Amino acid sequence: MSKEQIYHAIVLKKQPLNEADEIVTFFTQEAGKVRGLAKSVKLSKSKLQHSLQSLFFLQVTLAGSRQAGLKKIIKTRILETFPHIRENLQSTKVIFYALELLLKGTADEHKNPKLFQLFLDFLSFCDKDGLQKDLTEMALLKFKISFLENIGLAIRQPKGTSGQKLFFSNFKGGFVFGSQAADAVPVDREAYLLFNSLKN
Repeated sequence: MSKEQIYHAIVLKKQPLNEADEIVTFFTQEAGKVRGLAKSVKLSKSKLQHSLQSLFFLQVTLAGSRQAGLKKIIKTRILETFPHIRENLQSTKVIFYALELLLKGTADEHKNPKLFQLFLDFLSFCDKDGLQKDLTEMALLKFKISFLENIGLAIRQPKGTSGQKLFFSNFKGGFVFGSQAADAVPVDREAYLLFNSLKN
C-alpha cells in the first residue's frame, strides 16, 4: 500500500498532462515545493476540481513514492481561498509576482517553513477588502526583501566594516563588504541605505 503524506499547501501552478489529468505544484509547510498528479481532475465528476485552484490554501494528501513517479493527489480540504485577492487587480498582480519568485527561486522539496509562513502572511495581507495600491506595492517590496534574505541573499554588515566598500558576489552568496571575490560587483552605498530604509 502506498504511503500517504499530509501537507499544508498553497497551490502555485497547474499544468495539463493529458485530456483529464493535471500536474499541480504546491508550496508546502512540511516539504517546500512539491508536485502531485491530479488524476481525472478535468472531468465534471472530479471531487478535486474545485479545491485545486491557484493560491488556495489546503490540507492535501498525497500517496505514492518518488521512485514510482509523481505522487497522486488523493484528498484535499480547503483551509482558505483568499477571495478578495481575485476582486482586486492590484492585489492579484503583486501576488502572482510573488508566486513567480517562489516557482523560480526555490528548489523542489527543500523544506522552508519560515518562507511558507511569509508567503501565507503575504496572501492574508493582500486579501484585505479594499486594499490600496500603495499598500500592496509596499507589501510586495517587503516580501521581496524578506524572500531574498530567506534564501541567503541578505545584506549583513559585520563589525568593523563600516568604512569598507559594498559588493555583490554570486560566489559568496549575496551582498558582502570588502569582498575580494573574482565575480564581485560594486554596490552603491546609497542603494544599501535605501535598502535598509525600505526594509525597516
